[in-house]
Amino acid sequence: MNTDDMELWNNQLIEIECEDGSVYFTQIIRMSDASMYVRNPVDTNNEPLPHHLAGAVSVYFYDGKDKFVYDSAVSFEGPRVTLTKPRPDFSDVQRVQRRNFFRIPAEIEVWIEAASGENAKYVTVDISGGGIAFYEAEDRNEESLYRVGDDVIGHMYLEDKNGRKHISFGARVVDLRTGPGGRRRVSIAFTEIKEPLRSEIVRYCIRKQLRARTAEQT
Repeated sequence: MNTDDMELWNNQLIEIECEDGSVYFTQIIRMSDASMYVRNPVDTNNEPLPHHLAGAVSVYFYDGKDKFVYDSAVSFEGPRVTLTKPRPDFSDVQRVQRRNFFRIPAEIEVWIEAASGENAKYVTVDISGGGIAFYEAEDRNEESLYRVGDDVIGHMYLEDKNGRKHISFGARVVDLRTGPGGRRRVSIAFTEIKEPLRSEIVRYCIRKQLRARTAEQT
């Protein structure tokens, strides 16, 4: 594997997989010779990485169109979260072969038809090739439209240099939690989506990462 041009940079989004298999998402703040300082990692339900999971982890990142992983360790230094190997020996970096979709924060309008048949428009919190998350409307005081295990259908539009790309999908509610301010956060996983459309989502995520990288370098 050619790793000559591979690098990590400030503001890059990364994933941390702990030894128990749990996955957390974070962003590089800055790197020193000995450590990488990152934002407090959170899981798909916006729950922070607990201190008892400090120790050996796997770090996932995108470089170009590929996703890679290397071994590291996470520690807590007061309010700061750090990772060892801020600039790993790239001979130890491996390309990810398994289907593992990178999640990025993104605000995209999405239309969802609940299992009850009721339709509503939301704005996503994050997106990946595997699914999306969104909050139900703040003014919705009644019972949630969703239950874990519900099948839903939806569509959204992704912007690219050629205009808007329509993405339609079937999905299943995989998590439902109360978020900040009592708002209900709904996480859904795609169950029916054409692979070319899934690829559009993955490319969208990569483009967002590359734009963040360009902004950091300018």
